[in-house]
Amino acid sequence: MNDVSRATDRKTLSALAAAWLLGLVAFAVISAWLGIAEAQRQLDARGFELQRTIGQATAQHDAHLTGLATLAIASDPPPVELFTQLADSIIRFYPRITSIALLDSSLATLAVSGETPTVSQLQQFERAAPSLQRGTSTMLADPSGAGGYQLLKRTSDDAGRFLIALSIDASRLLDDPDLPPGLSLQLAKGEIVLVDDRSSTAGLGEVTLAGSWLVPSASQPLSLRLQQRLTLAEVLPLGPLLVFAVSTLVLAAAAYLLLQQRRATAEARERQRAQEHQLRLEHAARVNSMGELASGIAHELTQPLTALLSQSQAGLRLAEHSPPDSAALAGVLEANVRQARRAADILGRLRAYVSKSPTTPQPSDLNRVAAEVASLLVADLRDRVVVLEIIPSSEPATVLADPIELEQVLHNLVRNAADAIEASGQGNRVVVTVTADAEQVRVRVSDNGPGVPADVLPHLFEPFYSTKPTGMGLGLPLCETLVERFGGSVEAANNPEGGASFTVTLPRYRGGAPR
Repeated sequence: MNDVSRATDRKTLSALAAAWLLGLVAFAVISAWLGIAEAQRQLDARGFELQRTIGQATAQHDAHLTGLATLAIASDPPPVELFTQLADSIIRFYPRITSIALLDSSLATLAVSGETPTVSQLQQFERAAPSLQRGTSTMLADPSGAGGYQLLKRTSDDAGRFLIALSIDASRLLDDPDLPPGLSLQLAKGEIVLVDDRSSTAGLGEVTLAGSWLVPSASQPLSLRLQQRLTLAEVLPLGPLLVFAVSTLVLAAAAYLLLQQRRATAEARERQRAQEHQLRLEHAARVNSMGELASGIAHELTQPLTALLSQSQAGLRLAEHSPPDSAALAGVLEANVRQARRAADILGRLRAYVSKSPTTPQPSDLNRVAAEVASLLVADLRDRVVVLEIIPSSEPATVLADPIELEQVLHNLVRNAADAIEASGQGNRVVVTVTADAEQVRVRVSDNGPGVPADVLPHLFEPFYSTKPTGMGLGLPLCETLVERFGGSVEAANNPEGGASFTVTLPRYRGGAPR
């Protein structure tokens, strides 16, 4: 994996992680919002239910007052004993009513059930009685602040002789006083709070919901306020959040792996296309340069073929002697065998040169490769009046590469130098210098020609870029590809003293004997 792929992986992973975190936060926010909305709905439902329950209780109080007031004026004097029995029954069935008292117009107690009215309550009755019309009632908050209130009703007879007083424990107005955890209420008459078990502030990580309702009662105008405190766990349940987090994390991991697989597949296809293109490029370059190489090979083949012809003619003359000179004939035949083998080697190099079949690297001495290239090109360069000088290294210059491909690289570089000299008419010398150190072997092909123009130098190794009128621009890219195949590099530069130089650098081989 290269640096670009690693950077792409990091960006992809960061993007997926950010998307996962954003989705998790969004899910948590939406879940909390839905949880709060559901809690508010439940609070509203509970408020309406309590409003109805308290409304029913206040209606019962009004009914009790009406019944007791009617009984009080049923006879003269009032039926105290019957009144007391009825009051006892009411208190027994409705524990929230703590006291029922029958008072005359002077506030003297005629009958009482439950708790006896306190002095402060009687004083409150005394203050409220003058303004109380017959047949009407009023609501009075308990002066002791004990969380209760009193209902005071004047009888409906002509003189309004009697007062009926009900003391009610406001905290017991609800049939079910047990509220769910976190739910608290306040019951008030105007600004006077009768019951309040609400907390003043919310704790850390808590959410407070609230609602208010008016009790539908003309005689007992109570207001109900509910407060619901929700913890973070209630607003945002951990279970669904964990399920969402794990499931989306699995999906994100699957997406990451899928993207990696798709990218790896795309990179593999791209590498395959590049390799196929490179093979076609190399094959085309080899075939293209074969014509350039053919003239040098023809010169080289001329020598062994001419030797074969002359030696064969000499053998024929020797065969005509009587008796034939066997020793001389054997010498002629041996010379013919050597020349035939030399021609076969030349043709074998040509065949391997134009072949697309993969090669096998082997230990190769660059001193020997340079010498073979020189022998191959010496006749052609002589015709061009170009001097080729080989300067071998003083120690073994062994590399692990294919010798035929190395010959091809040096052949192209030397021919390019000779072409530049011939085209410009400037210079007459090409020098191939082989040097070796502990780690690398370098072959430098330099000339004293015109050099490479500064604007051309950066493009020399680009495929199909050529400064020759008939060139295809494949020679130098092929040289670079072949050298890089064996872990080396090719560099081009202009010499300070004039001319150009191409340097091939390859790792030095420390293994067995070179080919």
